[in-house]
Amino acid sequence: VEMPGDLFQGPAIKFTYPLVGAYVLARLLSSLDTPLKQTIQLLVEKRERFSLAWDAAVALLVMRGDFEMFSDLAGASNPELRELASASLVKLQGIDRDRAIDILTQLLDSNMEEYQRTALRTAFAIGPDARELLLRGAMSRSPSLQQAVKDMLFLIWTSTSDSGGPGSASTVYFLWRHAQDFTRQMLQDLVARASWSRLHETIRIARFVLDWCITLYINHCDR
Repeated sequence: VEMPGDLFQGPAIKFTYPLVGAYVLARLLSSLDTPLKQTIQLLVEKRERFSLAWDAAVALLVMRGDFEMFSDLAGASNPELRELASASLVKLQGIDRDRAIDILTQLLDSNMEEYQRTALRTAFAIGPDARELLLRGAMSRSPSLQQAVKDMLFLIWTSTSDSGGPGSASTVYFLWRHAQDFTRQMLQDLVARASWSRLHETIRIARFVLDWCITLYINHCDR
């Protein structure tokens, strides 16, 4: 809708649906010669004063973001940029799953803990469809990544086992709330992948499953 201007303000266009406006803005910005990273940083800086900035940044990353761009954001010192990377990958997963999973897999396989943490946060936000990513993290050679996956599985298990709680109204909570057997099935999948022909991987799987069971028993020995 075109809004007429007045003495103090020029005419403006108002979108009934903000996401449409964000998409239009992203398309416009995508056609410019400005480097993508510079445009993304500018949009993030403007998010408090410009309501379309965040959604436009997400849309722009979905359109043009590659591994290099996402890894820059995933490893950024600014938590807003890491949050943007995660939100954009969740959106991308619903549009182009193969591309999103490829980027997330590369982040998990990196030696950068910040990349890995961003990938895991994204996997948690995606929900049960991120099973293969969690399995990959569980079989990783990185002790810190394995521990992060164990922590996430415990969080998933408690969210599907307990009722109520402070996070019970969140969208992510409901994603996992309806996947009550996810943790058990994932551990079964891990055990099924163990093979004497891959001894080192089998040892990592055994340690992961044993550590997780011990963690569960210590924190919920009544179950």
